[in-house]
Amino acid sequence: IIVICDADTTIRYASPSVERILGYVPDDVVGRTCAEFIHPDDRAEVIAAQQDVLAASGKTRALEYRARHKDGSWHHVEAIKTNLL
Repeated sequence: IIVICDADTTIRYASPSVERILGYVPDDVVGRTCAEFIHPDDRAEVIAAQQDVLAASGKTRALEYRARHKDGSWHHVEAIKTNLL
């Protein structure tokens, strides 16, 4: 899944593969924040990673966390965050 977010984590774009992997059509997630889809136990780590990546243009960081599927189940995902700002 390719997701493009603003610095405040508002989702501006989600690739069509979000439907195959998490059950949402792109329009379901655009305009919402990333935190809405992250397991509560994983949110602090993901937010810290987001802040770390925002510290420098071009910075990249990989991490794993649980993302909520549209059916309410949790799926383990591996994400690579890159600061493109």
